[in-house]
Amino acid sequence: MNGLRPTIDIHGEMAFDSRDFFATIIAFISAVSVILTLWASRMMNEVGAERPMCTRP
Repeated sequence: MNGLRPTIDIHGEMAFDSRDFFATIIAFISAVSVILTLWASRMMNEVGAERPMCTRP
């Protein structure tokens, strides 16, 4: 992927290629979800070390 390639539209504003924009959004969402998953698992491990969440036999 070449990244975002800005193009100038009729009004002179910055417009991006929709495919590159979509790919960037997907990559950003996946990165955020991975970071949140790692953070949540670390928090669960810290809480679980103090008091176990699952106490079922």
